[in-house]
Amino acid sequence: MIKKSNEFNPIILNIIPLGYYYYTRLKFYCNRFPCHLLVLLWETSLFLIPTVWFYYSSYGFKYVGLLEIIMITLLLYIIYEIGYLVNDTITEKRDTAPRNRPATKVLNKKVFALTRIIMIAALYSTMSIIWHCDP
Repeated sequence: MIKKSNEFNPIILNIIPLGYYYYTRLKFYCNRFPCHLLVLLWETSLFLIPTVWFYYSSYGFKYVGLLEIIMITLLLYIIYEIGYLVNDTITEKRDTAPRNRPATKVLNKKVFALTRIIMIAALYSTMSIIWHCDP
């Protein structure tokens, strides 16, 4: 069965990193892939520039690894995605005219939180191993 484009895939929404971000933020700006890519690149640059600056200032130019920068950026996005959910949940309860976010109603918040905690722990552990193994 083919899903309609306005339906939510629960696996993407609950388990895949940036799934909630995709359904609630990227699809809000535009409905086509090239536009999604441009928005994602713009917002990623907002995270990536401070991450690269912090990394360079801490470890110097010779130590920077692309994998580590990608992992740090993904870690920041996962934490930011949790903030999106908390903000949307609070806004729905308190505002008199909240923005309609149907993904929040479909989302299994326990599964979402558990998978994000596991992802954060895994990324942090992997980064710690990489940092301690490098000479």
